[in-house]
Amino acid sequence: MTDRLRQRLATLFVVLAALALLVSEVAVWADAAIFDSDGFASRSEAALADEDVRAFLTTQIVDVAIEEGSADLVTARPLLEAAVDATLGSAAFREIYVTAIRSAHGALFTEEPIVLELFDAMLFVRATVEGLDPDLADRLPEIDDALIEISEQRELDALRGAADRAEVNAVVWPAITLLLAAVALGLATDRRRAAIRLGVAAALTAGLAIVALEVGRAALVATADSEQVRGAIDGTWHAFLDDLHRWNLVLGGVSVAFAAAATSTMPRFDLGADVARVRALVLRDSGWMRWGRAVVAVWLGILALTEPDQIVGAVIVLAGLYLLYAGLTELFRLLGLNAIVAPDDDTSARTARVPAPLRIAAFAAIFLAGTSLAAGIVGGLGPFDRGADSPFEVVDTTTCNGHAELCDRRVDQVTLAATHNSMSAVADGWLFASHSGGVAAQLEAGVRGLLIDVWHGFQTDNGVRTELLTGDRDQLIEEYGLELVEARDRIAATLGVEGRRDLFLCHGFCELGATPFADTLADIRRFIVTHPRDVVVLVIQDEAPPGAIATAIADADLVRYAYTHPEPAAPWPTLGELIDSGRTLIVMAEGGATPEPWFHAAYALAQETPYAFTSPDDLSCAPNRGEADAQLFLVNHWIEDITPSPGDAAVLNARDVLLPRLRECAAERGLTPNLVAVNFYLEGDLFEVIDELNGVVTPTD
Repeated sequence: MTDRLRQRLATLFVVLAALALLVSEVAVWADAAIFDSDGFASRSEAALADEDVRAFLTTQIVDVAIEEGSADLVTARPLLEAAVDATLGSAAFREIYVTAIRSAHGALFTEEPIVLELFDAMLFVRATVEGLDPDLADRLPEIDDALIEISEQRELDALRGAADRAEVNAVVWPAITLLLAAVALGLATDRRRAAIRLGVAAALTAGLAIVALEVGRAALVATADSEQVRGAIDGTWHAFLDDLHRWNLVLGGVSVAFAAAATSTMPRFDLGADVARVRALVLRDSGWMRWGRAVVAVWLGILALTEPDQIVGAVIVLAGLYLLYAGLTELFRLLGLNAIVAPDDDTSARTARVPAPLRIAAFAAIFLAGTSLAAGIVGGLGPFDRGADSPFEVVDTTTCNGHAELCDRRVDQVTLAATHNSMSAVADGWLFASHSGGVAAQLEAGVRGLLIDVWHGFQTDNGVRTELLTGDRDQLIEEYGLELVEARDRIAATLGVEGRRDLFLCHGFCELGATPFADTLADIRRFIVTHPRDVVVLVIQDEAPPGAIATAIADADLVRYAYTHPEPAAPWPTLGELIDSGRTLIVMAEGGATPEPWFHAAYALAQETPYAFTSPDDLSCAPNRGEADAQLFLVNHWIEDITPSPGDAAVLNARDVLLPRLRECAAERGLTPNLVAVNFYLEGDLFEVIDELNGVVTPTD
């Protein structure tokens, strides 16, 4: 075999290896993203998290509800859309959704009939609507038969066959790619040049794949007939194909580095010469090149007119790969990698005198630094990100809880803004949330009293299963109703294999919303450390054993900040005294007996008002839990409902409702309202009323 024939065959195998590489990528991606249940479910969850996708689904669900339900539902469309969007965006719904997707996807590849039950998911939509408008909920269509059944066996058989082939292809095609590359190197008379061609071919494959993905996305989005559908298509595309895009970015970078390392033994980088070579190749006067130029010119012209952004993006990607290649080539040459091959080159002669270990160390340092920087750019974690708050803050040493006037007041003489079910937040993915922001956001906003519920639960593959103790289920039925509890039971049955038993913040049951207790304790510690002039009160409904809760608080390194009150009748220290001692956290448990002196029995130290109010007219200052001589006073100020309403909170937290009630309770009970617990703390005038009661602002009446 002549050298010329070997070189042509080597070039052919380089092209075949590049094509096989492209097929390999698609095969591996399809196996991981389409035919694997976990991969498909995680990408479906990512799609659901996209605002545009959720808006599209919300519109479709509301359209069906209006079509199948009462005709006058059309007038309540904004309310329905808000309720559905809130439900679709919750973490609890995502758990139901992902579990259903995973189960249905797995059933596709078995002989069992496929049934996707939507009853539980829609039940929560109805519950959300009912909390906003009970009459509207009554007009929604029945959802008992909300089932989707897939039964076309022929299509299912074809899909199962494709899945089997995808699993094989994901292994076979990468092996074929490596084999073709090895053959190309073996046939080449100049293996260094063949290595360069393999690197360049792989980089071009990656670059063209990125361009194709962008062009395909733009073309698909362009077929939609509305802005909402276009947004949904775009969001779904990104959820399923972004990882393929990232793979090609990494592949392009690695391939360019490989080609540059081989090229560094050649004459130095010359932009003009490279441009001339590409121009000569593209303008070659042969029949097939002329046809190719004409077709590509027409295609690029159409894209330039219809999708100019995609053309710009493609040029940037290809230019970026070329510049990366050129820059690495020159760096490798400067490190002396070509010193032996091209000893007459001035640069090589200089670097040849540098000891090899130093050149290798320099190369490794540049490589690691470049890799870290690239990872930061791709992951959006660049070193110059200034979005985070600076950890260095100037602490005002003259105030206590934000005001100098409060430093000399005892704890029982100060009013603090507090939140009921503090952990139940939309931002943390709770289904029936009581607040918009979580504990960290509440503390930053000015909340200083946190009322939380701690339960034991089991982390599963798809959510948290509540550890129900004896009698708990009956209590849940009484509080939430049999229908929701049965829905909870069905959800719990599909959550997957139980993991480690742990403490979670839940309300009623963790299947509808759960926050790891350790995460919240970390948020509290972070706030206490960065706000040493603020006193925080933590009231815990201890559904888990107090000993386990105390251990978790100790593990979070919060005991050093926890104040110990000597006995219920002892006078409380001032805020200033607590702050000077560094004991700015007061911890109480509703259950009573606690294992640590700093973990107080809440109703030995505090007394409260009732809390089961169903309307503003029910508000009362009557005694509820707590000893009659307890010095602290908790005022419960919310409407008790399965689905807390921001609208209710806006009414209750308004100054003309909240301030008169607090003054009435203070007069009736002879105590300062120390903790004012509300839902949706940002609604209404909570913080203004607190300041007015503390006398740190001028009253407006």
